[in-house]
Amino acid sequence: MKILNFPMITIVATTTCNYSCYYCNPKGEGHSCEYGEIDPNLLSMLIKCAQSEGFHSFRLTGGEVTISKYFKKYCAVIFSAKKKGCYATMNTNGSSWEKLIPIFKEMPINLIRISFDAIDNTIFQKMSGSSNYSKVIEGIDMMLYHKIPIQINMVVTKSNFNNISKMIDFCKQRQINLKLLDYELGNKKTIDVWNNEFVNLQYLRNSLRNKYGSEGYFRTTGGYGMAMEVFKVDNIFIRIKDSTVSSTYHPTCISSCSLFPCPEGVFSLIVRPDRTITWCRRRKELSIPIGFSFKTIRNALKSAIKTMNECVEVWHDSLTPSETGVESIMTSEMIGKSASQISNSLKIKGISEIPRYDRC
Repeated sequence: MKILNFPMITIVATTTCNYSCYYCNPKGEGHSCEYGEIDPNLLSMLIKCAQSEGFHSFRLTGGEVTISKYFKKYCAVIFSAKKKGCYATMNTNGSSWEKLIPIFKEMPINLIRISFDAIDNTIFQKMSGSSNYSKVIEGIDMMLYHKIPIQINMVVTKSNFNNISKMIDFCKQRQINLKLLDYELGNKKTIDVWNNEFVNLQYLRNSLRNKYGSEGYFRTTGGYGMAMEVFKVDNIFIRIKDSTVSSTYHPTCISSCSLFPCPEGVFSLIVRPDRTITWCRRRKELSIPIGFSFKTIRNALKSAIKTMNECVEVWHDSLTPSETGVESIMTSEMIGKSASQISNSLKIKGISEIPRYDRC
């Protein structure tokens, strides 16, 4: 019998956010569903069912989940999963830390990932549309004071590329691990902004590798998503999510999807407020209804995991831009090529060959 590689389950609890980051899609990670919030009771049923099926990693995100009226109930649900041995995390922009800290002192989870893109107020405001710069830094320090485990996520663009060294120093001073992400193209409506702001992170990876050596490539739970290179810089780890390196796709993505190769590929199962679960966050027609009962939820999970276990890893060797260039693989190499033409030029490796890491 085939051993299943269980992915992380990403819970898009709400599609609403109090920021307007220019690199973010409307509705955040739920951008192909309708606006809304997940019913906490349904979420509790889904996580219990997922645990019974073998899933063991859950990530709460949005939008901005801390501004939801159900925030404490969502936290209680993922805390209950952690108590049963699962790995539970949350993404936030850190703006509501006064609300977050007392809840997570009462119901601690494994990790809180804070989106924070610059150690500079002007750059921060440009990228987020928010004036919360000082408040977020205060919140980071308060969470550390209360021994709440955190990680900083920084989306790298032309606007903040020269601020990376300051962010590394900020994280080293506080002993916070850092994840650097390139700017993923969300949809055609944002392509002009993306063309102006995209930065290839290959040069940065090479620089860190030359100076500190590499800890290797790691992937998300189950071995899906991108191969992310990790570096140990003094007392912290820096992980780089570079969409020009590789990603994971279903064979139908490669053979027939007009969006292939999308930057994120298949990295997680995604639960959304419209009562659906999906392995593709861009194509709404691939969403699977989860219904209103344990039986329908279980059937949806089984269908989704079966599809994900058919995925393969694609290394973008022949499509990677030059080391110092900022041209995108999606606007230069891909234009005018069909998915089948592109797939013939890629190096493909089966999901069973990919190392499994649960803490990425």
